[in-house]
Amino acid sequence: MNRIKYFRKQVYLTQEELAKKSGVSLASISAYERGIRNPKIENLRKLANVLRTQPLFLEDSNEA
Repeated sequence: MNRIKYFRKQVYLTQEELAKKSGVSLASISAYERGIRNPKIENLRKLANVLRTQPLFLEDSNEA
């Protein structure tokens, strides 16, 4: 499972709620969770802040 999705579900947020709280677009969050795009570091920081974790923990460890 994608780590952004995992942490999002741990804090009981929908993609829409995460988008509003983080300032990252819903389309981007959806693409990150589906593995279509990788977030830029500034977006990782925004997401990590809302998800109460470190940006490093949001990066998938099994990416090639």
